[in-house]
Amino acid sequence: MTRQCLRPELAAIVPPRMCQRPVDHRGYTVPWFVEWIDGKPDFRVMDRRKFFLAINNRLCWLCGEKLGVFMTFCIGPMCVVNRITSEPPCHLECAEYAAKGCPFLTIPTAKYRTPNLPEGWSETPGMLQHNPTACALYTTRKYTARRVSDGDNEGVLLSLGEPETITFWHRGRLATREETIAAMNVGLPHLRAAAESDGPDAVKVLEQRLQYAQQYLPAEASA
Repeated sequence: MTRQCLRPELAAIVPPRMCQRPVDHRGYTVPWFVEWIDGKPDFRVMDRRKFFLAINNRLCWLCGEKLGVFMTFCIGPMCVVNRITSEPPCHLECAEYAAKGCPFLTIPTAKYRTPNLPEGWSETPGMLQHNPTACALYTTRKYTARRVSDGDNEGVLLSLGEPETITFWHRGRLATREETIAAMNVGLPHLRAAAESDGPDAVKVLEQRLQYAQQYLPAEASA
């Protein structure tokens, strides 16, 4: 695989830090976190060793280079509400590249493929695998990690600190307010169901977080 294999639409937007990454047979940049199986990258599977390297050494999830003071998480819109994710942060420019060029993030109808996943693969408890049709780039100065388990699977979830900036993306461009709200509504029933199962206090907290998240939504389009 060579740099010349990169798809033309990606070559125009790839940031310098991602230029050194390998390119797969389809022309997509292979992120640093991706697991290589039998000599081929499987974009659905993260290299667990790199997960802990990223957490412990403040490395970008996409390019693998050192992060600075600010860290950007590429998350689903509902994660802006609960501030929980399972993937480590990136440089802002690397995250924007993913928002513009990743098929799963830019094609709302793209599905998360589960056939032929490697033996031992498991989902992180508490995270949804659906396509929310949009994503958010959540930049913050800090986060904390905690281990979680649902009895069968174990994993690590990251709790995000106060945001410095949040932008929402849809089909490779900045999302409108209407598109952002529609994407949030895809995951909202799951959050409500989880809160209701935890009791009235959890429902109250969810409603407060929903209200708080409103301030970060894109502004209404001007007439």
